[in-house]
Amino acid sequence: MMVFLPVFLSILSVADLAEASNGTFSVYSWCGDDYKCNLTNTTCELGVCICIPNFIVNDNGTACIPAPKLGEPCKALCATYNSFCIEETCKCMAGFKESDGECVQENYKCNTQWPDGEGDNEVTPCEVNFAEGKHTCQEGLYCQYMEMKEDLNQPVKGICCNSTAKEASNTVYCPAGDFVEMELCTSHGSYYYYFDEIRQLGICCANSCSKERRENNGTCYFPVGVVGSACTIDAQCEINQVCKQNRCTCDVGFFEIGEQCLLPDCFFGEPLVDMTTGENVQCSQNHACSDGYYCVREYNICCKNIE
Repeated sequence: MMVFLPVFLSILSVADLAEASNGTFSVYSWCGDDYKCNLTNTTCELGVCICIPNFIVNDNGTACIPAPKLGEPCKALCATYNSFCIEETCKCMAGFKESDGECVQENYKCNTQWPDGEGDNEVTPCEVNFAEGKHTCQEGLYCQYMEMKEDLNQPVKGICCNSTAKEASNTVYCPAGDFVEMELCTSHGSYYYYFDEIRQLGICCANSCSKERRENNGTCYFPVGVVGSACTIDAQCEINQVCKQNRCTCDVGFFEIGEQCLLPDCFFGEPLVDMTTGENVQCSQNHACSDGYYCVREYNICCKNIE
């Protein structure tokens, strides 16, 4: 999304960006200090009016309309959790069924029996944090994740399963939905590699929200992506960004470089690490790096010279 916006704007024609003769503005019209985006659900980014997160441009480019939900006509994207655009209509993905405007799992492929015998076949929601190695299930159960996120610091939703249960078959199923070709797991975001802890086998499964979308409360959001964009929740911002004071800003530990949020890294060579704290050694105009290291000013870290 971050790369897409500048490229997308560069291919717009002058007509696309022109102000209408009656003084009103269309989507993708110029904007700035003297020219505001007058259309509802638009915001000014890089001098051009675009739709706010979770809204898309209508066919003639005159309005920003809500992204289609379940059962509504679509061209590529759908906002409903666990739905895809199939035959120009938002439908539940394979393995899910419609219920009250949502896509719910038809069957859960895991043993939900609790160690004490209670709660048999009852589905208990949970969250797992891969960065911290923690989950919210009680002792004797593990949290079987049903999606995977690029940012491992974000909690992932799942259900509590019994890791000691014996399974008669060696067949592996996705915990939610049907499996897809393993080759699709090389495309980050839309699919994830699910590993069955009991059978010690893996399979490729579809994420609840497809690539470049972020989930919040059962809705897949379409982040604008540019640092400084208007927002109300984190899901409206790109990966590595959070919503602070209604603006997308870089998350803790990330640096804003060319409107992207990046982790500190060396252009070449390895970073100098403080053996006591395990953190990268910082540098600045007043604090030079040790001999044999150079300072990356963008991140203020010391990196090893090429010998």
